[in-house]
Amino acid sequence: MHTEPDQTATTERAWRRGLDPQRLERRRVELAAQGFNASEWARQNKFGARTVQEVLSGRRACLRGQMHTIAVMLGLKDGVVPVTSDAA
Repeated sequence: MHTEPDQTATTERAWRRGLDPQRLERRRVELAAQGFNASEWARQNKFGARTVQEVLSGRRACLRGQMHTIAVMLGLKDGVVPVTSDAA
């Protein structure tokens, strides 16, 4: 049985991680309005679904690496997405 997380706990967790809970919620609503869920967005952007879900739930700090890139691409935080060169 799957239950939704307590909204207060999610908000507190997001603030501790340096993410704005309102921004997180707004982005989740925007994705739904566009017909996407976290798994579909992850697939289209070549990320793991669980990783994207952890970012959108505020469970991760998103300070560096893939989590940072996901948060920036989703518009959850300001920053620069590293550009990778596939020309080798």
